[in-house]
Amino acid sequence: GQNGDGGNVLVFGNQYAIFNGSVTGRGGAQSGKGGFAEISGGESVGFNGLVDMSAANGQNGTLLIDPRVLNIGNGSTNNLLAEIFSGGTTQTVYLNAQALANTLENTNVNLWATEEINTVDDIDLSTWSRRRFIVAGPVIKGITEGDLTLSATEVNIGGDIILGNGNLNVFDIAEGASPLAFGLIDAPFDIAVETLNLNG
Repeated sequence: GQNGDGGNVLVFGNQYAIFNGSVTGRGGAQSGKGGFAEISGGESVGFNGLVDMSAANGQNGTLLIDPRVLNIGNGSTNNLLAEIFSGGTTQTVYLNAQALANTLENTNVNLWATEEINTVDDIDLSTWSRRRFIVAGPVIKGITEGDLTLSATEVNIGGDIILGNGNLNVFDIAEGASPLAFGLIDAPFDIAVETLNLNG
């Protein structure tokens, strides 16, 4: 529509949630805020999809991912279901970095883990990329605008993180805190940062 806020979407998995699809909750063309999407899993979440909670003339919306453990890397999630059913663990389930970058085009991403967040590669979140049409056409690219927030009792950044025009926020949370209550504390202990490259 022309006016109005984007909607809310919840994807939940009792142990694991593997998301390879797309969700849209855009604000109205003339006015309205972007929507809110949550992907939640008891153990971990695999992500190689696209979430668009943008707003043409309003505040962009947010994607929240909030399991126990999160890993961010550059590989595909195509075989994750087979790995899980054959005894995979939280260490083999991860968020694809380019998929996160595509979502960060105009959507803020909050990664909240009750235990730990790990980056397993150097990750470049500065550029979104997609085809102009769904199945064919030229690839178009641009600089990401969304903010990335990492919140966990332990945040381990083992490589470079390159962002676009958005902000990177890293929070150490109290054990048992809820993302709904935003129980954030200012504690630098459990945060291991190697290199952060922020462009903008």
